Amino acid sequence: MEAAKVLLEYLRVLIWPVVVISFLIGFSPEVRDLMKRVSKIGAAAVVSLEFSTGQAEREAVPEAVPDVWFDIQETSLRQNDCMSRAQSALASAGFQHIEAGPVTYGYTDLFVGAVWCGWREGLVMITVAGPKKQGLQALYSQLAKAFSSASP
Repeated sequence: MEAAKVLLEYLRVLIWPVVVISFLIGFSPEVRDLMKRVSKIGAAAVVSLEFSTGQAEREAVPEAVPDVWFDIQETSLRQNDCMSRAQSALASAGFQHIEAGPVTYGYTDLFVGAVWCGWREGLVMITVAGPKKQGLQALYSQLAKAFSSASP
């Protein structure tokens, strides 16, 4: 039992870098293009990046450029209740093929939505990724609202 707890703690620590690395690999051409536009990097208590963008660059962006919306919310739900609520919220927001777990996720034709219940006690991360110009913000808002109002 103790070994399982230790293994779970290692997984909780390692999952975030795996998600970030997977994202970077999956969107590597876009990340390279973004890094080419970095004009200023600053580091104090918080790391900040400033990007240069011109009107011509913004107009040249294809319709299906991927983006990620996420938010971290406080929750008093236990993990099992959080996962149940995540499943209900994803289904309510129109996601299909829902897989339940500490990271409960589902798909639509264009988007991936996830609710991460196990990354920090008392916090939940809600994420939607997909093409920015095809309703990403609206779908994210729908999922976040569904999670906040769903019954476990």
